[in-house]
Amino acid sequence: MANGAQHDVGPRMVCYPRDDTDDSPEIIIRLTLEWCGRKTTMYKQSFGKNLTAIIQEKGWSKDQAAAIFDVSPSMVYLYMAGTNLPEGVHLARIADILDVSIDWLLGRTAVRAVNRPRDPDDPRFVHQK
Repeated sequence: MANGAQHDVGPRMVCYPRDDTDDSPEIIIRLTLEWCGRKTTMYKQSFGKNLTAIIQEKGWSKDQAAAIFDVSPSMVYLYMAGTNLPEGVHLARIADILDVSIDWLLGRTAVRAVNRPRDPDDPRFVHQK
């Protein structure tokens, strides 16, 4: 494979080999997993920092946040510490409850607001009335 050629290793994920000797599938997979690991760590840290900030803004304790998010207080602690990330559907629910975007929670954007109309009768917003 020529220098600079790319391997498509998944949706929106492309890995560029460093030189002609690094184009084996094993190297591509290893580099991709390393990249994904770094991104996951970054998302966990950003999520923890942003979740902590918004919980403090709202004046909630960890126990209150746990009850509102329907998780254990220890899980809220792990989220805030940047150790764990909620699964997809639960992440979306937390973002909806907090009325922020998932991208902002994960640190992918500085734009906190969600670009959608808010229905006051939606049960996801019951804690914000």
